[in-house]
Amino acid sequence: NLNWLLARGLRGHGLAAEAAELDGTTLRLIERAGMREYFDPVSGDGLGADEFSWTAAVSIDIRRS
Repeated sequence: NLNWLLARGLRGHGLAAEAAELDGTTLRLIERAGMREYFDPVSGDGLGADEFSWTAAVSIDIRRS
């Protein structure tokens, strides 16, 4: 969820390429670890609750943009 918020901020400041890179990284994390509550910042392992609805909502929004 934080990545989604950061990407929005980057776009708002004219940094579309950086936002797109962060979006891609976020989608790869989700594809690899599932709809997890959060991800380990070093390993990318999915942690916390699985099938987390906020992550699902973020992935839909990223794919729409």
